[in-house]
Amino acid sequence: EILPMNPLYPADIFTCCLTTPIPIALRHLIIQNPFSLSEINLDLAENFPGKENDRKTPRGELNWIFTAITDTIAFSVLPPITFQKIFRQDMMVASLFRNLLLAKRIMKTFSCTPQSWPIIPDTSHHNLWQTWDLTAESCVLHVVGLLRGLPMIDPKNNIPFLRNQDVISPNVILSDYSNTNIPAANLPFFTEQLTAFE
Repeated sequence: EILPMNPLYPADIFTCCLTTPIPIALRHLIIQNPFSLSEINLDLAENFPGKENDRKTPRGELNWIFTAITDTIAFSVLPPITFQKIFRQDMMVASLFRNLLLAKRIMKTFSCTPQSWPIIPDTSHHNLWQTWDLTAESCVLHVVGLLRGLPMIDPKNNIPFLRNQDVISPNVILSDYSNTNIPAANLPFFTEQLTAFE
């Protein structure tokens, strides 16, 4: 396999997936969704507001959701003993393997297949990645709207949205917004999961 070289991605995609999963996941999401996110500058992926360890920020909320989704994907494809050993005994090992699932997904688009030991089955097309895409896209649009001063929450269902006249200029997001005090998107992800079987 030939390692990917794409000017829209970092030089070492695999390492980025393992060490900085939220920025590379957002970059991949923006690139892969040309219809809904094409007007958003890729710099937002690197400078997404908040801190990963603070769930009250957009970056922290996305990190929390990413952890839940990747853990669930792993739980659904691994034998219980392997899952317990990888994802519940050591936090650093669990984090690396969560990020490996993302690397497998992103690198699959470049016809590359990361390997690991123990072997993790291919999860690049797992249905829960669609949930991640939808949630991350909603959060990105919410943050962009807040940065532009737009009213962004639909009162009927509490989901962020953009109106047609609010198309984002490609050059709007060029500054470092990583320290901007923007509240989390109030995404309904966890509430929907808890009430799914009612």
